Amino acid sequence: MESMLIGLVANAYIESMVENVRQKLKAEGYHHWKLDRYEFKYSAPNPSIFKLRVLLNKILVTGADKIEAKNIEYDPTTTSIKFEILLPELVIKSGKSSIVASLCDKNFDSRLSGRVIVNNLRILCKTELRITESKQLDLQNTEAKMTVGGMMSDIHFTFLDKDFSEIINTFLSVAVPEFIQSHGDKCKEILDLIKENATGSAGSAINNMF
Repeated sequence: MESMLIGLVANAYIESMVENVRQKLKAEGYHHWKLDRYEFKYSAPNPSIFKLRVLLNKILVTGADKIEAKNIEYDPTTTSIKFEILLPELVIKSGKSSIVASLCDKNFDSRLSGRVIVNNLRILCKTELRITESKQLDLQNTEAKMTVGGMMSDIHFTFLDKDFSEIINTFLSVAVPEFIQSHGDKCKEILDLIKENATGSAGSAINNMF
């Protein structure tokens, strides 16, 4: 009976940990983050030597607040928990943005627009559950691995009037997911950041069990 109650509290602890992150993202505006227009200009004392203009137009990021905890499994024999942290979809869009530079009267310009969609970004976690002397839950010896279901890139990018869209789209939709799959076990720091947002309210419920 006690192990069942600990499992229920552990389940609530994981869910509240992820819910706190979701609420923080919403409170800080990251659930629907947008930048209508940003312009930066710089000129050297002699503008004919160097000048720069950066224009970001209609940048939009959505979906970050959809983070959720999934498939939480508590094993009372080893006091370990397996769970997933899932971000179903993250969409990043850009309107017609550009960087234009001039160096010794030679012009260099690049232009970018389009969108990138990240599907089913997951962190697969396994951790040991410990109860501290103050009867709080603590996660120890955590293992984490990041995976991604896929990325769709529809970016239009030119540099010096040459179209590099295909190269950029291939990099984002093929190379980046492959990199995540190959190096996903190095994402433990992300989970540590999520753990820092746990309020401990679920863990304090253990006080009522003893």
